[in-house]
Amino acid sequence: MSKILRVNMNELTCKFEDVPEKYKLFGGRALTSSITC
Repeated sequence: MSKILRVNMNELTCKFEDVPEKYKLFGGRALTSSITC
């Protein structure tokens, strides 16, 4: 996994971004929890 899909609901746009270094070792629930919190 090397990309994150960012969805902007205010502007109704989507874009793929590279995964930041601090998230590279996370996966699954650890990844989503660390991004949303």
